[in-house]
Amino acid sequence: MELANYTGVIKQLSQLYNDPDFLSLFEQLTDGESKSTRFLIKMEVNRISAPTRRILDFRQHSDKGIMRYEYASILHHLNSAEIKYFDQKIALNQGHYTLGVYEDMVAFHHANRSLPDYASQASSVSPLAEFDADPLLFGSYFVRSEERMHYSTAIRMRIDDITLEATTSDISTSGLRVKVEKHQQFVVGSQVGVNFSGLRLEFANHMLKDFFGYQLMGIDEEDKFNFLRLMRTGVHSELDIFISKLITGNKHKYKVNVRYQEDNVAVKGYEQFFLPRMAGLPLYISAQGKPHLSHLLVNENNSGVYDYWRNEESVSQLEGFFQTPWIQAQLQSGQPIETCIYSFYYTQNARLYFYAASAEQLQQSGLKGLFLPFAAQRPNFRVFKLSLQPAQIDSQRHFIDLEENKQWISQQAKQS
Repeated sequence: MELANYTGVIKQLSQLYNDPDFLSLFEQLTDGESKSTRFLIKMEVNRISAPTRRILDFRQHSDKGIMRYEYASILHHLNSAEIKYFDQKIALNQGHYTLGVYEDMVAFHHANRSLPDYASQASSVSPLAEFDADPLLFGSYFVRSEERMHYSTAIRMRIDDITLEATTSDISTSGLRVKVEKHQQFVVGSQVGVNFSGLRLEFANHMLKDFFGYQLMGIDEEDKFNFLRLMRTGVHSELDIFISKLITGNKHKYKVNVRYQEDNVAVKGYEQFFLPRMAGLPLYISAQGKPHLSHLLVNENNSGVYDYWRNEESVSQLEGFFQTPWIQAQLQSGQPIETCIYSFYYTQNARLYFYAASAEQLQQSGLKGLFLPFAAQRPNFRVFKLSLQPAQIDSQRHFIDLEENKQWISQQAKQS
């Protein structure tokens, strides 16, 4: 029998292979098929879901942009587009490197071998990538006590007796931003020794032969490279003077980094012009302990959404909705949620009674045909679109700037 017509079902089942409810899901997705068809589908799912240790090494085809990439103690050699595709496949298979992932990677590689670089990069980008947005930390504004200049120079980094070659992106008297390859792994908080090998070739200064102590404060992940944020841990006045003169003497040649000012402008703009005018109601769910609605942002345009959920005593019932078993299970899974919420309320004995259900709840319970016709007859029937995404804010993003301020204040106190 030809399984080509069941490719979609097989892929879906392989991604659910490690789910505790796999057998019941298998029965649901193959409902209506013959026993022989089910047997063949299950055999194929078992085959492509089997773990493997096959190595993906495409250096023989092209060494352009090929990087070392290690996963589960297996060293592969892939380009940036293939690494991104590999990570997507691993995530879909719940972190397991399977034979199906290997075969998909080989097919992806051969499909993109004949394409130019720009076309292969575009093919690996998610169709929703254009809607990705960087998080904004409202109410936070940052000020630097010293200038940071875009300056590229070679350095040597010593971490746990391992010496690595790298290149700076930004430089200041008390910090560095260092460009590294995507496959290199670092631990935030590590102590790093830095030797300015590039500056030593340009300037005859005996001090530059030494390694200076830095601490890794954070990692900025970008498309092609990662950038390490380093803060100097020791006090070295001679190095301070050297870097300050370097920045002052090269201002006409290099740009001063004002990225923190751009962040401040973006935050202020959203706070003053976007948030007061948005029609949707932003909700914030606390992940500490039992998930619960902790904050929301109300303005004159979205206050009607929040007011809809107030009862006869003007007490909001929206918080209670997030305590229902279905929404709690979804929140605790940590997965994105996008669904429709159907709701209505009615009055009895001068009290308001709220009823709400998600599209999934109605579908699973089989009550959709009963609930919607009745709800649609109510004058207060509403349909809300609910979209929840996990939010992770990099609290260390500007930590180096805060430490720079503390260090600068301490130095000023000592001098006075």
